[in-house]
Amino acid sequence: MKLNENMKFAFIDTLAATPINFTLNFICLSIAFSLQMTAIEAAPFLTAVFFVCAIIRKYYIREFIDRRNYD
Repeated sequence: MKLNENMKFAFIDTLAATPINFTLNFICLSIAFSLQMTAIEAAPFLTAVFFVCAIIRKYYIREFIDRRNYD
């Protein structure tokens, strides 16, 4: 059933994202603070970093699930 597959993907993706995002928060905020960025400057920087990482993460998780389904 498609709903179960989508739910599995959403759960795995969110589970994988949590430690990645937690770590990225520390790294990106440290960079933003060291560069003395304002909130207006830091928000697009953080958004861009999280966007790129989310696309990469979702691609690899989707590939992993698809590979398991076809094997």
